[in-house]
Amino acid sequence: MKKVFLLVLVSIMLIGCTKETKLDLNNVKDKLSKLEDNGTIIFGENQLYDLDKLERKYDLDTSEIDEYIVSMHMNEASSNLYIVASYKKSKDKLKKELDKLIELEKNSFSNGYFPLELQKVENYYYKEYGKYLIYIVSDNNELVYKTIIGEEE
Repeated sequence: MKKVFLLVLVSIMLIGCTKETKLDLNNVKDKLSKLEDNGTIIFGENQLYDLDKLERKYDLDTSEIDEYIVSMHMNEASSNLYIVASYKKSKDKLKKELDKLIELEKNSFSNGYFPLELQKVENYYYKEYGKYLIYIVSDNNELVYKTIIGEEE
């Protein structure tokens, strides 16, 4: 009897602790569009990319992307970007595609004209948050990450 009770109690605890992480991507997009660091809006010169543009411009397979926001720089002298994407089935497949995008960004700054931007891309921030893969290139990656997950100060 004690074993059955203990098993039921552990099951309830495990079910209660496995809450799926969910981000409100519209809210994230709004907060990041206004986010400042040292008086400058970090992603002020960025544009949002849709899946078609990612496929055409970067030759990415976007079939594993479920929810997403992709914000890329419009100015070739800036490397600021963020990607927040959840996967349908294969995290590894989506990560491989998004890693390819980061490599393409590194290559675009490797000509030597913008060494500080290349350094930012080389020091990109990657973190997994539930089913979301998060990539950030900015001067303050930690601030951007905390804003994305709702821990901004």
